[in-house]
Amino acid sequence: MEKHLNRKLLFFEHIHHINNIKTDNQIENLEILSSNEYAVMELNNSWSQNGSRRSYKSQITMTCNYCNKKLIRPNRYKNFKFAHHFCDNVCYGLWQRKLL
Repeated sequence: MEKHLNRKLLFFEHIHHINNIKTDNQIENLEILSSNEYAVMELNNSWSQNGSRRSYKSQITMTCNYCNKKLIRPNRYKNFKFAHHFCDNVCYGLWQRKLL
């Protein structure tokens, strides 16, 4: 993917195999996801594929305070004492710089 993009991947970018075959590295089968998108997708896939695990239905939707992207978080975040939520450290850092 780095060769195709002609650049190194950023630290918050993850490569996802669309057909879930990790050895199929065709460009059409690869997509770049942010850390948040990748974590949510992996979490949802692991809960849905293994029926023996308890259901992970208690999720809430939030928005990133910097880029306004939709975030899906576990239900425990609804009572979180901090008022600010960010999709990743990049948005948090940019938000902090904007305040200065």
